[in-house]
Amino acid sequence: MWKLSLRIKRDQANIFDYFLTSINAESISFKPFYVAEESVSKTILLSAIFPESKSFSEVVSALRLFVPDNLIIIYNKLEDLDWHLKWKNEAKPIIFDFGLTICPTWLKPPSSGGVVVKLDPGQAFGTGSHETTRLCLANIFNFKKIKKGVMLDLGCGTGILGIAAHLVGFDEVYAIDTDPLALEIAGNNASTNKIPAKKIRISSPREFECWFFDLIVANISLNPLVELMPKFKKWIKPSGFVLVSGILESQVYTLVKCYESGFELVEKSRINQWTSTIWVPK
Repeated sequence: MWKLSLRIKRDQANIFDYFLTSINAESISFKPFYVAEESVSKTILLSAIFPESKSFSEVVSALRLFVPDNLIIIYNKLEDLDWHLKWKNEAKPIIFDFGLTICPTWLKPPSSGGVVVKLDPGQAFGTGSHETTRLCLANIFNFKKIKKGVMLDLGCGTGILGIAAHLVGFDEVYAIDTDPLALEIAGNNASTNKIPAKKIRISSPREFECWFFDLIVANISLNPLVELMPKFKKWIKPSGFVLVSGILESQVYTLVKCYESGFELVEKSRINQWTSTIWVPK
């Protein structure tokens, strides 16, 4: 196995996470990289682990398609046994104060009560460690005045949001993604958490009936969120909520200008530079 390391901008984290997973990275991690004149880190140190069968030159060639040529990309050889033991020994459950624990499948969940989602860290994007995922999870758990009927998880990744939503009472979840790898992983995770296929329906994008969902959650990026607004307006029930995340604080104005024609903003949350917003139909 080998490790690839590089520095990226904070707002590039989601796209790198998605891309590296799509080319078979086995584990991806991010750490803030501080420079002296910054009070808030604008740079992230990214590390990705690849199997020996994946060549470094192939990965770098793929990265060059959308990153500058002068980007410093570092290669480190890892011993397979040492890496897997270190990864498993260092993995810990993630415990959230709103009543959720995300626990690696090989560990026993802590006796803290609340909802437990079994999920292996580093297997793909959306394992609960990124700010945008945490914002969505917190909002899903904190919804009070909403019927726990049908939920849409658009851009489901590992399926973590849909799985969590089902475990807090949603009767039926539609988990949608364009990436076949994400759909496979989401299906495996639903099975691991003993959720029947009829309760969490995992599929590629599709059209839905008018006024179908009690909750729509989309943790993606600004451009598709803007493009999807008319469909969200069509799909959400009059009493429903639309939760969107994956945007930076600097992008909120653009999102609001788009959504305010069809929705009313009822809540905005933020962790570091990442923001989520909740909307109801006008």
